[in-house]
Amino acid sequence: MNTEVMEKFYRGIEEISVHSKDSQAFLERINKILEGFSKKVEATDIARSLRKNRDMYELATNVLENIKNGVNAWNAEINKLIKEEKLREELRNEFVVIIYGKVKAGKSTLGNFVAKNPISKKLNKKPFFFVYDKAGNKQSIEELQEIKDDSGFKTDTLECTSEIQGFKLDGLAWIDTPGLASMNKENGELAKQYINAADFIIFPTSSDSPMQRTEMKEIGELIEYNKVFYIVITKSDTFEEDEKDGEIVKIIVNKSPSTRKAQEEDVRKRLKEEINDVKDEILKNIISISVLTAKKGLEENNEELFEGSNIKEFYHLMNEKLVKKAEFVKKSSREERIGGFIENTVLENISNLKKQLTFLDEKKAEIRKKLERLKSDSVNDVYQIVNFVVAKKRGEIESTNIKLKVKEIVKEVNDEIKGFTIDNLKSVFDEFDQALLNFSINLDPEKYKIKEKHEKIEISREKVYKDVGGVIGGAIGGVIGGAIEGAIVGSEAGPIGTIIGGVVGLIMGMQAGKAVSTTKVETIKIGDTKEETLAKLREDLIKTKTEEVQGAYDYILESFLYEIDKATLKIHELIENFENEMNRLLQEIRG
Repeated sequence: MNTEVMEKFYRGIEEISVHSKDSQAFLERINKILEGFSKKVEATDIARSLRKNRDMYELATNVLENIKNGVNAWNAEINKLIKEEKLREELRNEFVVIIYGKVKAGKSTLGNFVAKNPISKKLNKKPFFFVYDKAGNKQSIEELQEIKDDSGFKTDTLECTSEIQGFKLDGLAWIDTPGLASMNKENGELAKQYINAADFIIFPTSSDSPMQRTEMKEIGELIEYNKVFYIVITKSDTFEEDEKDGEIVKIIVNKSPSTRKAQEEDVRKRLKEEINDVKDEILKNIISISVLTAKKGLEENNEELFEGSNIKEFYHLMNEKLVKKAEFVKKSSREERIGGFIENTVLENISNLKKQLTFLDEKKAEIRKKLERLKSDSVNDVYQIVNFVVAKKRGEIESTNIKLKVKEIVKEVNDEIKGFTIDNLKSVFDEFDQALLNFSINLDPEKYKIKEKHEKIEISREKVYKDVGGVIGGAIGGVIGGAIEGAIVGSEAGPIGTIIGGVVGLIMGMQAGKAVSTTKVETIKIGDTKEETLAKLREDLIKTKTEEVQGAYDYILESFLYEIDKATLKIHELIENFENEMNRLLQEIRG
């Protein structure tokens, strides 16, 4: 009888040497990095000044909160992985095989066969068994019993195992776990940990009714673990009647190849229908076997019965997957779990956090842009306010009250500008220190006085005197001339004499006027300096208040955005440093 494939398997597991990276050390390093990162995150506080802008504060707070939540989740995952690796250490880092499924699926029977069939006995293989009770407590190694004859896993016709069992055999650690639905919470969680730690999984389903709906659900769960596993249709045998010593007896025989093929195809078909995106590799990994006919064939040296059990094909697949690729699978499995955790959980989460930081930066830029626009607009705001207040007070201002009115104007301008600026800043901030807007620069009222405006006028008196002298002289001359003429030519010629006398008198008067000619300079009031003084006041107010308001905006921009920059830079550095550490570790794991 050709049992070479089985012998090869047992020799192979004896020679298994796992050369994987020290995953436990990597996990401890990850855990240490996470602890350090967590402490830094906890120590990071959002500056109170950021609360001035609710959106900004909440966004920054949410980023930190998401980091803290992420770290907590990562720590939980790391602790889970560490626990799994400790479980591996308990199993001495042997190649871990999980046979997983519901009761009555032939799990224990198959495990017992692999552990203690005639071939393994011939090779002097001595498996050691252990068991977890219903509370999830594992018996100590000292209490494990060496298999003796018919001892082994507890089995009966109903195969009602609700405990997790296992055995060690050279480089093989075989774990027999019931379906999750048949276990209590403690053992259910333990089974999940074993599945996570497994290198290879066998899912048995009974040929009596292969792949029931509950099993479909468990298959779906295994697919989510992204594990390599075989679907093994067990109990692929039947009973036939035969005559022996004149009596009709029932004998066990293998199911026909056509029946087995039909069942395997039916399982494939229903897997495709019931489970989305089932991998082709899983659909190919379906095999039918009979442990009973294999065992009976070996014991009775019945080659036909043994060959028909298809157990050799099962061992052939075991050799391919467990022996030839044991080192690769173990290494890649660890790299996949730890590297996958870093890449798919940590780094992907960091990527999402960095997107949130981008939103934070965009919000910061938005605030800066708005403040700079308000600062730019403040030039015109101040101009309008100053002109309005001065124009309103103009009619009240006199030279006698200018000092008082300047004080009133400055105060009103300060109040108006402060109120206007506060309204503007409320569009950016939910709260801010109004002391920053205490526009206290006052102008010196003594600089602003209203004075009368005078103009000096020079008046010449020469022309006046000539004119007066001419008139007087003319009158005198007229009288004289008239008298002379009348005396000469008679009374009818009187007017002519008067004219002649007037001319003579004019000449005489003008000569007399020359004698008293003079000039005089007089100062007269032409107005006051009110408009010039108010113009100067407007100019000084616009200049000083513009500088003051823009200075306030500059301070807010520098102080508030400095705090934002400091907070966001701290978060950026935390995430970037952590990401770099994780990437370096990932390179080591996969390097």
